[in-house]
Amino acid sequence: MGRMQDPALAGGLASRTKLPAWEGGQPIRLNGALVGGMGVSGASGHQDSDCVAVALATLGFDPA
Repeated sequence: MGRMQDPALAGGLASRTKLPAWEGGQPIRLNGALVGGMGVSGASGHQDSDCVAVALATLGFDPA
């Protein structure tokens, strides 16, 4: 998943003062259904996203 593809949506999210918008989180999907979310923080945003992707793949969830 990773990068937001819609610039207008990204701009709208960024204007929300109480909604953090940075990398490191991904939805958890199982058999196509949204079942949760996972977030990681502590490294760069890109590294955080990579950690989440590896964890979800290791646990057997659908790729984002």
